[in-house]
Amino acid sequence: MRIISMASTIRPSLLGCVSASPRFPVVSRNLSRSTLSFSHVTQSKLLTLRRGVSCLGVAESGKASTAATEEDLLKWVRLQKYSPPYLDPALANLRPTIVNTATPKQIRYGERFNIRIHLNQKDVTKENVKVTMLAPPFTTHAVSMNMRLLILGIFDIKKEVRDLHQIHAIAPPSGKVAPPGYYLLFVVYNGVPSVGEWIQIV
Repeated sequence: MRIISMASTIRPSLLGCVSASPRFPVVSRNLSRSTLSFSHVTQSKLLTLRRGVSCLGVAESGKASTAATEEDLLKWVRLQKYSPPYLDPALANLRPTIVNTATPKQIRYGERFNIRIHLNQKDVTKENVKVTMLAPPFTTHAVSMNMRLLILGIFDIKKEVRDLHQIHAIAPPSGKVAPPGYYLLFVVYNGVPSVGEWIQIV
């Protein structure tokens, strides 16, 4: 898992974006720094879309709020997309496809449920597959106190026909781990995620 982080500042010169991993020691967690084409300050928002792309939305502080016209506003409101390495077209054959008509839209705590996927690979096993749920961020600021990535338990994976597989997963145990609400459900094969499907914990 990678964490993309930005800081808020009153100076309109912050162009850095740091990618970090919690698996590394604190002194070496910052793995890379990329340059953004525009500054991001107090009114910024980062979110992950269903296809795994991260988008950063920015309203430059002190300018967007005083725009006199819609044209002026558009000068200071920007959107930038970050496409992670796992979306490389060369990895497309490793990308699972969730069959949304065969996957529940609602689950309850501790419930066992099935996820059906298309994946044309021979070694679709518990060792190579993860099922994750990503909580959506807040709609106002980049800091989302509810942001969390849940890795669900898998108790079995069965091959059905051709490239069709059935994953038997276990929902989060309680609201202490995952508050009720909507999450993006992903199936990840050898580090390559599917397109996310919305699922609700009730």
